Amino acid sequence: MENCHCFSNCKGCPASPRSVFNEISQESSQSLAENKIVIHYKKGQTLFHQGTPAFGIYCIGSGKVKLSKVNEAGGETIYLIASEGELIGYQDYILHPEYLTTATVLEDCTACFISNEYLHSFLLNQPGVAIHLLNQRTEAMETASSYGHASLYMSAKNRVASLLFALGTSFGVEKDGKVKIDLRLTRHEMASMIGTASETMIRSLSELKGQGILEQQGNFIFINDMKKLHDLSNSSH
Repeated sequence: MENCHCFSNCKGCPASPRSVFNEISQESSQSLAENKIVIHYKKGQTLFHQGTPAFGIYCIGSGKVKLSKVNEAGGETIYLIASEGELIGYQDYILHPEYLTTATVLEDCTACFISNEYLHSFLLNQPGVAIHLLNQRTEAMETASSYGHASLYMSAKNRVASLLFALGTSFGVEKDGKVKIDLRLTRHEMASMIGTASETMIRSLSELKGQGILEQQGNFIFINDMKKLHDLSNSSH
């Protein structure tokens, strides 16, 4: 992990179009740049841990980060995957003095840390950003719900289809008429997102591949038919 103060204007960040800070004034953007810390993380490193004091929030500049919780049995449940331009930790800033999840880097990542102290004063003068934060929180909750909304009455294959459709919608890249899920997740991680066993995930993926709905190329999953996947994700049979 490498730390450095960044004094460049946030508007020059490639992630800016997706950021809640995109529409702030040049003066406010410069102030934000001078009061944040840019941190570079490698895959597998952690931005913050569940249960530790929530000192601030992070804006993802590049890469992807998973937010997960450990249950009483010691198992991991992934609630959200954040990518460029998204904020993490702000849910805890709003409601709790400690982080409710653990943020782990899925691929090399650059994140800007903004302290709670500065963020509080910043939001008092930027009501538009505060509103965007609330909207992003709502969207994050909806996304997390779409990952794990699979009903207990749905078959394992349908639940997996629901997850893959959500991932394809959020992280899909069209390539040669197919949708590539531009995200590297282990079968265990995917299983944790819908509360099922790794063996069930592997079996369901094989079934979907056998139907020609999915295919595997290297470490990536390609969706050949989003409509069929969508139909399966909305079926209880």
